[in-house]
Amino acid sequence: FFDKHGVDNYLLHGCKAKTDEHVHIGYDEKEGGICWSHNPTMPPFTCKVEEPLKGTKLGGFKSFIEYKIHTQISGNRVVGRRYKQFDWLHEQLVNKFRFICIPPLPEKQIAGRFEQEFVEERRRQLEIWLNRICRHPVLCASFPVQHFVTCELTDGNNKEWKAGKRRSEKDELREAVWLHCVTFTNSNLSDADITSYIDAFVQQQPSLESQIKNLTQGLVKYLERHTEIYERDIQRISELFAKFQKVLQMDTTTLGNKELSDSTLKVSTAYNSIADLYKTKGSEGIRDFDERIQEYIGLLACFPLILSIQRSASEFIRNIQQRGPSTVSDYNGVIHRSQVLNHVVLAEINFFQKEKVQDLNLYMKTLMHEQIQFYEQITSELHDAAVTFH
Repeated sequence: FFDKHGVDNYLLHGCKAKTDEHVHIGYDEKEGGICWSHNPTMPPFTCKVEEPLKGTKLGGFKSFIEYKIHTQISGNRVVGRRYKQFDWLHEQLVNKFRFICIPPLPEKQIAGRFEQEFVEERRRQLEIWLNRICRHPVLCASFPVQHFVTCELTDGNNKEWKAGKRRSEKDELREAVWLHCVTFTNSNLSDADITSYIDAFVQQQPSLESQIKNLTQGLVKYLERHTEIYERDIQRISELFAKFQKVLQMDTTTLGNKELSDSTLKVSTAYNSIADLYKTKGSEGIRDFDERIQEYIGLLACFPLILSIQRSASEFIRNIQQRGPSTVSDYNGVIHRSQVLNHVVLAEINFFQKEKVQDLNLYMKTLMHEQIQFYEQITSELHDAAVTFH
């Protein structure tokens, strides 16, 4: 019924594979209840994606951008990665961790991909993406991520990289089989309680995704007005005051006219500076905020499949319970494995919700402070012009 991801086979038969990979789900009220436990040997970490550098191969026939990656866990080691290696990592994570939100990579651009502005934007977006992965308690400790951030790779030394790449690609613990690695701490929550928490998120998710999309669309239009309308209109005001000042200069005899002329020039200069602020400072903070919350559109887009699989599994289990234990050979095992799936889904929901609150608090606070500084600079420009009038 939903065997594309192997869930039915997992529920009915479990998995005989032996593994050294272990993921635990605990219970902590401070973490929202059911939550991912941190791997004791590899807790979440941060990383930097730096120094994009254009490289060539095949005698200059093929060009690419390589980024330097530095993490907390690698000491002074810096590894170089191209976009195609980021793409490889994304593919491995999506295939292995079907029940964890893997945000999409920034899209690959062909035309203009070596232009400085695009390269910097791509570097920033890749850093955001990689930090999202490395902050996740499960993903950060996974072999594909550890291999990606620590294995050195050069044209002359790629043996270790290729060996790790093959190991990841041949990993059998993926899709529903990965659930075999998961254990959970029993809590006071019943199966019905867990299902109700999941169902509550099912009701929230579409609206949250829709409103974030609306917000980003509004911000994009607002940014366009900043540079295409506001900046141009304010520059026009500056030019009009400058022309007005030239006319005032023609009167060389009236007392106080020179001071009036000089002050009018200050007004023109102030509006010109304000136009520049709209182009730079006014746009930067909003653009950064928009980029950050757009990441959440990608995260939220992961949930429909996860929730659909969980819903199908729940219906399957209800049917078995209605028919009675004798209908399957390992009834208790089937029930336990369905509980594992529900714990995984709720742990991911709770992790997402916790990150959402932390992130949006930081993003909006940062945006407000940047906007305050922006408008204070505008006020300062106008004030400097105003004090010159008598």
